[in-house]
Amino acid sequence: MKKLFILLTLSNALFFRASFAQNNLKQYGLGIHAGTLEYNGDRGNAFYTFKEPQLLLGISLSKYMSPSWDVESLLAGGRLSYTPDRLPKQFRGTLIDFNLLAKFKFNNGVFLKEDARIAPYLFLGIGDAYYKSTYTSYLQ
Repeated sequence: MKKLFILLTLSNALFFRASFAQNNLKQYGLGIHAGTLEYNGDRGNAFYTFKEPQLLLGISLSKYMSPSWDVESLLAGGRLSYTPDRLPKQFRGTLIDFNLLAKFKFNNGVFLKEDARIAPYLFLGIGDAYYKSTYTSYLQ
């Protein structure tokens, strides 16, 4: 799994360099996302250990609204599980994440030029996550 994560990261850096933001001529953007899910909670911490990394896949659709605003929706999901080293309190399940986002762009012709080299922005949004457990063990 660690090799797959590195491969996806390198392919993203090498092959998707020619991406462009939305503008009034090209108003829609489609994004494909990949990452990992890692657990940190009451049963332990698996952040950055890559012991049990789970693949997260997602897709997003964004639309240009004005020189100052874009909107985006994002749907992502994957399997989430955790097996601790000593305590037999493990679980497995499916995680689905949905977000609606608004992006305020400072390179809108008011604060900065629209074709400025630096393009700062703020994301505002709301989202929800759904988790359905398929296996849980609380053996003592």
